[in-house]
Amino acid sequence: MDPDTVVFAGADNFYDAIEDMIGYRPNPWMKWSWTVVTPLLCMGCFIFSLVKYKPLTYNKMYQYPDWAIGVGWTLALTSMICIPMVVVIKIIQSDGPLIEVGEIDI
Repeated sequence: MDPDTVVFAGADNFYDAIEDMIGYRPNPWMKWSWTVVTPLLCMGCFIFSLVKYKPLTYNKMYQYPDWAIGVGWTLALTSMICIPMVVVIKIIQSDGPLIEVGEIDI
């Protein structure tokens, strides 16, 4: 299950598409896991990796230079920053109070 699909298509639209594909509505727990459990687990894993971070070494002797570690983090973050970036852009572009922002179509 790709969390990007749920974020960009909307959980309700994705839930309806699954029903069309398999012929019955999945358990409501599945929708809850797509919208709550999966993002929390992904965020938890990311935060844990930041907290327990140690510089990468090769054969416990060679430590990679700082620029190489920076390139690695840049590559990793480019794939993770897309969803929060779209959320922030949609919030900035929306009209009305923040409580109504959840009702916009992405």
